[in-house]
Amino acid sequence: MKTKSNINLILTGLTLFIFIADLHAQFNFYDVTNQPVLTYGAPNDWDDAVVWNPAVIKDGDTLRMWYTGYNEAVNSPWTIPQIGYAWSLNGINWNKYSGNPVVQADYLWESLKLYSCAVIKEADTFKMWYGAAYWSSPTSYVVSPAKKIGYAWSFNGIDWIKHPEPVMEVGAPSEWNDDFIVPYTVIKEADEYKMWYWAGRYGFPFEESLPQTGLATSPDGIQWTKYDDPATVNAPYAHSDPVLPVGNTFLNHWDAHRAIEPVVMQIDNEYIMFYTGASFMVGSPGVCRGFATSADGIHWQKSVHNPILVDDIAVWGQHLYGGSVLFYDSIYHHWFSCFTTPPDNFRPQIGYSETTICPAGDVTFNFQEDVDNFHIYYPSCDTIDGSVTISGCYITNLNGLSLLTSIGGELSIHDNPNLISLSGLDNVTSIEGSIKINNNHDLTSLSGLESIDAGSIDSLFIHDNDTLSTCDVTSICNYLLTLGGYNEIHDNATGCNSQGEVELACTVTVEELFREGYLLLFPNPARQEINILLDDRRKVDEVRIYTLIGQQILQEIPINGMIDITRLQSGIYIVEVTIDNTRLRQKLLVQR
Repeated sequence: MKTKSNINLILTGLTLFIFIADLHAQFNFYDVTNQPVLTYGAPNDWDDAVVWNPAVIKDGDTLRMWYTGYNEAVNSPWTIPQIGYAWSLNGINWNKYSGNPVVQADYLWESLKLYSCAVIKEADTFKMWYGAAYWSSPTSYVVSPAKKIGYAWSFNGIDWIKHPEPVMEVGAPSEWNDDFIVPYTVIKEADEYKMWYWAGRYGFPFEESLPQTGLATSPDGIQWTKYDDPATVNAPYAHSDPVLPVGNTFLNHWDAHRAIEPVVMQIDNEYIMFYTGASFMVGSPGVCRGFATSADGIHWQKSVHNPILVDDIAVWGQHLYGGSVLFYDSIYHHWFSCFTTPPDNFRPQIGYSETTICPAGDVTFNFQEDVDNFHIYYPSCDTIDGSVTISGCYITNLNGLSLLTSIGGELSIHDNPNLISLSGLDNVTSIEGSIKINNNHDLTSLSGLESIDAGSIDSLFIHDNDTLSTCDVTSICNYLLTLGGYNEIHDNATGCNSQGEVELACTVTVEELFREGYLLLFPNPARQEINILLDDRRKVDEVRIYTLIGQQILQEIPINGMIDITRLQSGIYIVEVTIDNTRLRQKLLVQR
């Protein structure tokens, strides 16, 4: 059974297509069709040159898409972008509405272009925020994006009623968003709308425009207030601030010149964002995709792995651009645009990719972020088919792995100097290999591994954990005392520094079970002899007594339930009782 996280809303946004292979705990999107799922209209149609910016929502069993269509290439100054509609039952086979476009220019302020949109459905009403412009800043490459944001509503997603005035505009001169503004994600939370948009200065798409992601809030979807950090009082952040700024040019960050197209969604109580970043400095990776998380939607933490998706060539196109991400049926579904679809340049089409429920093969966690975000990358995953390795200087806890119940290989936890607890693995009930725990300086206990079935462990390696003193958890005790499998336990703290020390600690727990009436060893402490009493009067096959370092010093079959221990010196021993091929152990204190 796959366990689902609560995903509150999914919306419009970015391309997730190529994953970086050595980040096994990251997103793993793959192209399902290896060809566009929405392509150009017939010659002379309104969208016969470009289809992109898909905004997809799931409405019952129907997927609804609103997209931007052009009658000329993107870089043409003569193109007139408009918004069309299509629907699908599987996300792959789309049916364009025969009366497209469904949103056209009606007012002067939107007469040049309609560009990109964000759509949500509330009750029986569709609500759309769209980019628009009636003039364009001349650049040497392509025309700039939208100058204003409009608002419209509909009862069928086709016939739209527009608010007559724009609901948001570019910032004042000299502000960070004074030349263009584009809506991308809208979420309704309680009585408040939140919009993540991207905006910038003159010169887009070149570096001088420094486009970044902002946030605005509204009580009604019409009156919007841009987020403004009170700590910034001078231009370009005097009146509002980006919530996801570009990276640092001096440090040669990959997103130093662009942080745009925010795809935002909520998983449980956390916001996540996929965004497009770029740096045009020599040696930079170009236009790539990043990932960020936030507790409040304002303060974002960019991933240490960024860029998580590099710009690369797809089978049918290249240069991956904006789209939508939805989560349903236990996986992420993603509609994206390839900007260049050979043999034509600047003529995007729309493709489709999706994730798997769980990562394939072995999974490695090298950063705390990998652990914390695993439930984001794979919200419905409780089983990893391969081995799991946890190894990283900054990993402190494993709480983000609490959905896991099964591992199909070994569990290796090593070289984590700051890991203090294994809690988070509490729900893992089986593995198919070794448990290896070594070189974890701050780890004091194996608590968190209790639920693992000892029969699924084929060997045990616990060593070089300086402060590890508590190893007597159920799984380890059962493996050592019942199965007697291969193990190497050494160079840990006292209490877990040898097999004997662990077994001694385990018998404390076993004694409690014995006292419930299964087996009684008395007297204890003892001097001359011990008696073994079984309440169901089964026969004891054999008794062995060991020192704490595992040396066998006595092996006998008891006579009338009694064993002579006069040869034993004072000390603590392990008494192993074999009953019907089952071995039970209990500690014994001998006093002279």
